[in-house]
Amino acid sequence: METNLEYPSFRHKVYIAYDHAEDSEYYRQFHEIFCPRVLASVHADTLQGTYDADPFVIGPDHIINRLIQNYFGSMSINVVLCGRNSWGLKYIDWEIFASLQCTKGLLGIILPTIAQNERGKYKIPLRLYDNIKSGYAKIIDWNTLITEAYSPMYMLATYIEAAIQANTDVIDNRRKLKLTDERVAPAEGRSRGLVLSAFWSRWMPV
Repeated sequence: METNLEYPSFRHKVYIAYDHAEDSEYYRQFHEIFCPRVLASVHADTLQGTYDADPFVIGPDHIINRLIQNYFGSMSINVVLCGRNSWGLKYIDWEIFASLQCTKGLLGIILPTIAQNERGKYKIPLRLYDNIKSGYAKIIDWNTLITEAYSPMYMLATYIEAAIQANTDVIDNRRKLKLTDERVAPAEGRSRGLVLSAFWSRWMPV
C-alpha cells in the first residue's frame, strides 16, 4: 500500500551480493520493486564464473580490485541477500570485504530460503555477522520488508540511510578471506516466513 510518506531526495546506487545459482529470483524481485522508486540503480557482478574459469590465475586480490574499481568507487551501499548458501560462498565474502575496504554501507536481507544450523540459528556470511556485531551493518527480514503495511519503499530507504550513515570507525574487516565454497545439503534449507519480532533473537552466524 503506497502512502504519502516522503522518500529521501537522493537515490543511492546499490550493489547486491547474492547467490547467483539459487537466489536470482529474489534479486529480480528486489530490482523490480525498488528500482527506480527508491534506488537510483542496482548492480551485481557474476563473480563465481569469473573465478572458477581459471582459479590458478584469477585469485581473490584480482576480483576484489575489480570490484573496487568497477563498482564500489561509485556505489553507496552493499546489500547482501542472505539465502540458503550465501553464508558459505567465497565470492560473497569477497564482495563484502571489498565494500568494507571502501567504507560503504552494509545491509543484510534475510531471505525466506535461509538455512539454519543444528542449533536453529540462521546461517549468514560471517563477515556480515562481524559487522552486525560491531554495530556497523544493519539487517532486516525480506518478508517483513515486502509486507510492510505503510510502505516497503520507505522502510528500505530508512534502512539504507541508516547503514550509509553508520560509524565507519567500527568496521570489522579483519577476518581472513574465504577461499573455498561450502553449501548445505538440500534438506537443510528452510523456506518459511519470518516475523521481525521473533527474528531478532534468532539470527546467528554458523
